[in-house]
Amino acid sequence: MRKFLAAALAALLTLSLGACGNGGDAASGASSADPDLDGLFTELSALCGEAAVDIDPATAAGLYGVEESEVFACRAAGGVSADEATIFQCADEARAAEVLAIAETRLADQAESYADYLPEEAVKLQNAAAVRSGSVVAVCVCADAEKAAELIRNYLG
Repeated sequence: MRKFLAAALAALLTLSLGACGNGGDAASGASSADPDLDGLFTELSALCGEAAVDIDPATAAGLYGVEESEVFACRAAGGVSADEATIFQCADEARAAEVLAIAETRLADQAESYADYLPEEAVKLQNAAAVRSGSVVAVCVCADAEKAAELIRNYLG
């Protein structure tokens, strides 16, 4: 239990320090996008249920096969739930299109692997919201994919 708590606190500290570092660079234009991404991530995470936990960027990058620097935030449930909220912030629109294709392939692969033993989770994966807007990609696997897609459209345009 102590190890889990220490890891969770370390992840929270890392995410908060990362957010502080991005917000101070007004020349990059990142500060105007970060609050929206934080809000979007918070709302998408709420759709994932209480079993979901924050996943560190390195682990999320490994799951998707992308660069760690492209993972803005990730929260996922494990085991018997496929629920997940992940936001990627890419260098440009072309890379974001590639990351969206990677995410869609991952969702399809997961749906196939869940189909035999947790078919209700496979349905969530098949209906997942995966949206690209500019250089941002948002992925949400939850019971209410329509609400997730609406949230993403509201935040990202």
